[in-house]
Amino acid sequence: MKIYISFVFYVYLFSQQIFSQDPNAPKNLEVELATLGGVQLSWDHPPAFSREIITKSNQNHLTPNYNYAIGSAYNGYHHFVFHKVDGDSLADYHGLTLERLAFKAGPDSATFHAHIYAPEKGEEPDYIYKTDMVLTGQFVSLTDENLIQNDWNYIDLTTFQPGTPWEQMLEPSSYTIDSTKDLWYGYYVRLFSGNPVGMDNGPANLGYGDIQVFCGGPSVDSITCNPVSPNVNRNFLMALQLKGEDQTNDVDNYYVFQNGTIAEIVEPSYLSPVYSGRERVNFGPVSEGSHTFAVRALTSEGISDSTNNVTVNIVNSPPGPFEFISPSNGSSLAFEQSTLSNQISFIWTPSVDPDGLDLEYTINVCNSDTLLCIEQTLEERIYQPYVWVLMGQLSLVEGMNQLHWSVFSSDGIDTTFANDSIFTFSIDLSNLSVDDISLNPQRFILNQNFPNPFNPQTLISYEINVGDFVKIAVYDLNGKWITNLIDEYKIPGKYNLKWNGLNNLNQSVGGGIYIYTISSNTQTSSKKMILLK
Repeated sequence: MKIYISFVFYVYLFSQQIFSQDPNAPKNLEVELATLGGVQLSWDHPPAFSREIITKSNQNHLTPNYNYAIGSAYNGYHHFVFHKVDGDSLADYHGLTLERLAFKAGPDSATFHAHIYAPEKGEEPDYIYKTDMVLTGQFVSLTDENLIQNDWNYIDLTTFQPGTPWEQMLEPSSYTIDSTKDLWYGYYVRLFSGNPVGMDNGPANLGYGDIQVFCGGPSVDSITCNPVSPNVNRNFLMALQLKGEDQTNDVDNYYVFQNGTIAEIVEPSYLSPVYSGRERVNFGPVSEGSHTFAVRALTSEGISDSTNNVTVNIVNSPPGPFEFISPSNGSSLAFEQSTLSNQISFIWTPSVDPDGLDLEYTINVCNSDTLLCIEQTLEERIYQPYVWVLMGQLSLVEGMNQLHWSVFSSDGIDTTFANDSIFTFSIDLSNLSVDDISLNPQRFILNQNFPNPFNPQTLISYEINVGDFVKIAVYDLNGKWITNLIDEYKIPGKYNLKWNGLNNLNQSVGGGIYIYTISSNTQTSSKKMILLK
């Protein structure tokens, strides 16, 4: 009996701190996961490039899981979607520059246009004449090829310039937070259908995160506008991104080094409203052995110094345990001539690889008496051979046949056997209805039918010396197929069958000379017979 020794995965972590004075350098590199299937690293973005985020959405819902709103119930009316921030709560952000608006779009199309207002405290924005509008941004739509449906979209804010066409308002935002005023930020949505707007899962931040403004008529420049809160108990998914007034540099990309070579180029995520507070990357698979990682940032000032180095030693973990399902241990399966074309289902539970590697399963089904075996390697958890295939390849005989089966999963390095065991079962072939069966037939032969000529039926006998898939067919003298008398797997033996002069449609054929042919995978034989009418 073979013994399989599994090695438990260990990660040996060594960190060499490098105290760089480069303000552009990322910091505090850590390994969060290290297996043959892949490595997950995380680090802090350069502190000089931090951003502040303002939102009235539920921050724990700033994720891919969100609802949609604004659909056919609004009949396609153009309208504003806003968050409101009281001036008093802006004191901590006083002097920071409004940089970008982030919003989450739904699955359907629309045109979005950023509008940022700074009205006096307690007042509504001037939606019509826009005397207190401070920032805007480019139009975002599928037509403009800059809308990402079902995801976050980011709009670089530009200075609102009265009297200038929207498309020409291109001056980057220099507006800084004034905590003596309220702040309303959002977008105008138009030309929409279905559900273009993303919302969180609630509850609503009433009057702050769920504001819609409907203006009479089809355009923004209508006479009256009415702010309302939608009856949905959710908030629109939006956020404002702020930066320091003197902040002019950012990370373009991070370079992740593995053993001194660039392994990944990663876009920064600290600019996103869903930023977790740590930059991350997943990549792999990787080989066994020692690996050293470091990260550097590319900015407009060039490549930064490196983070600390982190070294891991990766050793493979074998696939996880799994179990047999069917056939169960000690079970018995019976078949007769009419069921030899059935399939036997060998099924087992999944094995999970701790390293995340793809697994293959290898099944062995063996005749316990002759030790003949079938071996198959599969990606699925099921193997379904035909009964007649097992009979031929495992030399099963009439009566009770004892078999055993085993399965092991492999990640290409280590293996794990189902139940750490072998299951046994039996196949009962006692009821095959074989006439005058010989346990050791010596020939493959088709005998002359009797009687011949005949009316209305005749007996055909044949003998096969090797288990095989056998077909006996009847043809007329022109080679036209009339019917099949059998088409199934047969074990070695002597057999008899009858033909009653009917075709495959169960219709009587005319009198005359007919050819009957026996064929297997390797042999063929034919004879003539005469039907009298």
